[in-house]
Amino acid sequence: MFRSLGDLLGHSLRRHGLEQQVGATQVVERAQRIFVQEFGEEIMRYVDVKFVRGGALAVRVESSVVAQEVRLREKKVLGSLNDILPKNLQVGQLWFVN
Repeated sequence: MFRSLGDLLGHSLRRHGLEQQVGATQVVERAQRIFVQEFGEEIMRYVDVKFVRGGALAVRVESSVVAQEVRLREKKVLGSLNDILPKNLQVGQLWFVN
């Protein structure tokens, strides 16, 4: 019986315990794109999307003004992000980290 490459890859990732890490990487990459869409390319000079853990997306913001703007638009950012993520990878909040 033949299996698709996608099935084989998914099985291999689960077997080696890498499925969550790959999913977390996808969340971070997609979150970076959402930040650019919501705030513009210039924002990425001040914002660094770090990691996702326990349904929270950790971001480092180097400007208090930008951090305030991100906080004010948090629900919109998370809504846009969750619209493109599968249910098992969705994010419920932002964490501001140093």
